[in-house]
Amino acid sequence: MRNAGYSTEQVAINLVRGGNINNVPFDVQDVKNYFEIYGTPVAAIRGKTTENMSITGRVNYVSGLREQVTIQEQISDVMHVAGRKFLVSM
Repeated sequence: MRNAGYSTEQVAINLVRGGNINNVPFDVQDVKNYFEIYGTPVAAIRGKTTENMSITGRVNYVSGLREQVTIQEQISDVMHVAGRKFLVSM
C-alpha cells in the first residue's frame, strides 16, 4: 500500500484489476482483506497523499531589514563514568 501511494480501497482494487501490479499474486479479495484488517491508511486520511498545490502570493520584502548573524560556539567533551563514555556538549 505504501508503494501505491496509500491509495483508497477502490483505487487499490482498480490497480489490481487493471494489471498495474506485476509479479505479485494479489487479487481483489486480498485488497479487501487488507482494508478490513488494517483499515484506511492514516496518510490517506490526513491528506498526505495528495499533490501539494502551489500557493501564489506576494512576499512583502522590507529593504530596511538586514540579515542578523549570530556567532555561536559549541564545546564538547567525553566524560567517563563507570567504564562508559558519554558525550557532553554545551
